[in-house]
Amino acid sequence: MLFQLVAQSGAHTVAVVGLAKNAGKTVALNSLVAQAAHAQVTLGLTSLGYDGEPVDRLTRQAKPRIFAPAGTIIATAAGILERASASLELLRITAHSTVLGPVVLARVREPGTVELAGPAALADLQQVAEAMLAYGAAQVIIDGALNRVGAAAPRVSQATILATGASVAASSVQVIARTLHAVGLLTAKPPSQAVVDAARAAFAAERVGYWHCERGAWQSAQATALGQPAQLMAELGTASHLCVPGAVTNSLIQALLQAVPANVAPPTLVVPAGTHVFASPAVWQRYLARGGRLAALEAAPVLAVTVNPTSPTGRLATATNLGQALAKALHPLPVYDLFHDEQNPIEP
Repeated sequence: MLFQLVAQSGAHTVAVVGLAKNAGKTVALNSLVAQAAHAQVTLGLTSLGYDGEPVDRLTRQAKPRIFAPAGTIIATAAGILERASASLELLRITAHSTVLGPVVLARVREPGTVELAGPAALADLQQVAEAMLAYGAAQVIIDGALNRVGAAAPRVSQATILATGASVAASSVQVIARTLHAVGLLTAKPPSQAVVDAARAAFAAERVGYWHCERGAWQSAQATALGQPAQLMAELGTASHLCVPGAVTNSLIQALLQAVPANVAPPTLVVPAGTHVFASPAVWQRYLARGGRLAALEAAPVLAVTVNPTSPTGRLATATNLGQALAKALHPLPVYDLFHDEQNPIEP
């Protein structure tokens, strides 16, 4: 079962992140909650964004509600507490604010639906998760709102459940490609210890850094990655690694590929975590095809992928075809179709 993977991971906080709307993220969240309740494990629930409302505010389509069993600890905005059908006991009003009021901690006394609106800042989210653990949650599940893969940042969560499906792209080939892209970013391995030390120094100074393998030394860039890729490339020289503390964008990747001769592999990109890469899958694939590599100082391992074989506009592919194609592409990473079987992963 999906929750067994979470329990066995030893992670105190786990992010459930959807690659697009209607990818089945809330279904995955509810499945985890139900399985944890069956195992008599108390969970903490919060969101990097807003989830659990009955109707999507953008598409006006009905959404699955979030059901919280008795004993669950939730962290949500004070302004939406009254929308819960669950009976709640207020535990604490935190210093973290949202547009819907301060984030409060509450314990579910009688089961029912809840809406989750947690803090938007990752540092605040980390503190809220720690507070729920202190109030008795064995593990905290963080709902990752649309396009907010920051919930999977290692500083916030120690593991990730990734929800994908037919709504992610127009074809099953594209769905698989985008899912593989996301998994690859989230599971990037660290570089050698010498490069780790150089990268930490660069990141501490909030500067881009270059590591030169042949000299065993690093240098700090004069430019920043954001908005100054041309100047960065002028300073690049023979660096084997480019350490970027901020966002890795399409413009940075494109400038890197233009600066390096076609017959030479571009420098390895070193980032704090894979969630710092915002380059599109197409641009990123061009970088990888040229021999580029990604190294991350921290990672939030992907425990499993869940798939929703349908989209609001209709079925993209049969559950078996899309699910099995993903299971084969991602093997040995388990893939679950929770819409058809909550107990067993799909056989590749």
